[in-house]
Amino acid sequence: MRSLFTNGSEELQIISIVGMGGLVKTTLAKKVYTDPSIEYHFYNRAWIYVSQQYSRKEVFLGILDSLSLITDEMYKMNDEKLAIELSSHLRSKRYLVVIDDVWTMEAWDTSKWLSQIQLVGAEYC
Repeated sequence: MRSLFTNGSEELQIISIVGMGGLVKTTLAKKVYTDPSIEYHFYNRAWIYVSQQYSRKEVFLGILDSLSLITDEMYKMNDEKLAIELSSHLRSKRYLVVIDDVWTMEAWDTSKWLSQIQLVGAEYC
């Protein structure tokens, strides 16, 4: 599992852990996220929960907050401006973003907002 993250491409990669509730998906993702070699390989790491109330703006704010990049001004921005902020902070950097507890197809269709921020060198779990 570790090699999926550390020996991967420089292109955006999305690695999904899917299944019914109670199958320890979050536990597996936490094990990967907190693994020392993963922490070393991905200095920029974010963990966010989407849950049943999906909002692209909240996802962007959650990622920025998890990366300790959030400012008071960002709460006033729309999702497009937040995407630009996120992109400018992460461009040309290696990072890992875990999006946990996804309930809807809209939230699952990450391509809608991942393509908006056009990030390269990312891993999403």
